[in-house]
Amino acid sequence: MRRRLTENSRIYTTKHVCCELTTPQKKIKLTAQDAAEDFIQGMESWNGLNVPHEVLRALRDLKFTEPTPIQAQVLPHAIRDRLDIIGAAETGSGKTLAFGIPLIHSILQYKTREARDIPNTALDEDELQSSDESFKEEYEEFNVSAEGQGEERKEEIAEDNDEELDTDEREDISNEMPDDEESDSDETNILQEGEIGLVKVIDNADFTWLDNDHDSAKVTLPNRSPLALVLEPTRELAIQVRDHIKAVAKYTGIQVAAIVGGLSQQKQLRILKRCPEIIVATPGRLWELIQEGEPYLSQVEEVRYLVVDEADRMEEKGHFEELSKLLELINVDEKKRKQRQTFVFSATLTMVLPGPRRVMKKKRQNMAENQKLEMLMGNIGLKERPKVIDLTLKTGTVSTLTEAKINCTVEEKDYYLYYFLKLHPGRTLVFTNSKDCIRRLMSIFTLLKCQPLSLHADMHQRQRLKNLERFTANDKGLLLASDVAARGLDIPNVQHVIHYQVPHTVENYVHRSGRTARASKEGLSVMIIGPDDTKNYRKIMHALNKDDDLPMFPVEHQYMPEIKVRVCLARQIDTKEYRWEIDFR
Repeated sequence: MRRRLTENSRIYTTKHVCCELTTPQKKIKLTAQDAAEDFIQGMESWNGLNVPHEVLRALRDLKFTEPTPIQAQVLPHAIRDRLDIIGAAETGSGKTLAFGIPLIHSILQYKTREARDIPNTALDEDELQSSDESFKEEYEEFNVSAEGQGEERKEEIAEDNDEELDTDEREDISNEMPDDEESDSDETNILQEGEIGLVKVIDNADFTWLDNDHDSAKVTLPNRSPLALVLEPTRELAIQVRDHIKAVAKYTGIQVAAIVGGLSQQKQLRILKRCPEIIVATPGRLWELIQEGEPYLSQVEEVRYLVVDEADRMEEKGHFEELSKLLELINVDEKKRKQRQTFVFSATLTMVLPGPRRVMKKKRQNMAENQKLEMLMGNIGLKERPKVIDLTLKTGTVSTLTEAKINCTVEEKDYYLYYFLKLHPGRTLVFTNSKDCIRRLMSIFTLLKCQPLSLHADMHQRQRLKNLERFTANDKGLLLASDVAARGLDIPNVQHVIHYQVPHTVENYVHRSGRTARASKEGLSVMIIGPDDTKNYRKIMHALNKDDDLPMFPVEHQYMPEIKVRVCLARQIDTKEYRWEIDFR
């Protein structure tokens, strides 16, 4: 494995072997003039928000030249004032970076303090001798591995990194390496393939300069536990958030890892051995690893920064039992809890909305906003006076979203869905309330040559991710999804959201509709309302303070006879195929 060699590296020696061990210095040396030029070149809008320079460079690469409203509101209070944050904004508003940037800033400051507080004089002769011996053993072991097992090691690294990215297709090892190991500067000397990766052998090296520089070098110790923990309700959202944070942290050397269910546990354990500073996790897999005694998670209560994303969904009683156990463990030490900075984010945090009876009991249905906030503060461990930033509209949906409805019978729903897909092509996300409905629609619309993809909880993780990638790559893609896809997924440029079945809760309607009209773009949300959907529809309209009905979606009825013929034929074929499968079994 390649290792970066820099001028600021700490040097350890064993006889004629010189080993250079990277210390956490800034990878790119920038002058004050360089920094000033960055702001001149289109990043002035971020000035005054205390964003680290390394993050600004990454934001510029991503063409995020202006902060979103939630970011502009959160960053000063989170970074400058170091307050706990309760944030609420419409989906697609940039909530991930609103907490991701403060995490990166705080970790960079923490590492700087750690490096300053561990001078070289703290390493006595015994420690230096121990370091020499350990590096010598590692060097000898690596030589044996390089001679006899080089190819096997390469395959293991490739396999590990392949799992970390959670993709179905294996990519280049160079793309899988942590960002701090990629070549991006002329100042850096990288050991190329064919050379020894851990050490560089120098014959008759002159070490007279070592004593002179001994007092100035700094060494940071590996983390005993994660510095930041981000909890997400779904696997897809955790992976997405990890990727977003990695993108803005690429110049910092900070490692970000996703720990989720549905993937190889052994390979995720290998990821944890790298001691990533930020862990993005689902509660289930994280709690499982803690229970099994994973060393890096054994002191999770020492985490310095905690984020609970999609808090309204995470807080549903009985929905995530592991979350309560995790929060109890994390907050077991009152002193550490008070020192911790906590973020709570959601699209509908302060909207008081009744959920399913099995989840939210009657005593919670009339809960006031301040009571809901107090409940979150108690369970998550927020300090007494967090900064509450609520940018949600009374209607719960963004102004760039156009909402409409189609009234019809249950039998006609297939007709109108097919009509919409044929006459209004574009990247379309169709939501249903059940997996059985998705399977039926998959069969019918495959026969109609609409090339549908599916996304629901029963699918294997790899297949779900693969379908998301295929849908994202097709500007006329069709994705049939259950509400597992509605929570926070950032699928770019979704033009239409169709509610084939009206959702049971207002939260789900807001999150479904939030998959389109993101980042100030236009989007369309259409509800196909059958007789059984009327009650839920009225409940949603009332909760969103919509006094008037949604407008009717315009339908050109001259096309409907041909539409019905095609759909009925597809239904007949589907029915016969289904019966044949039953008989065959």
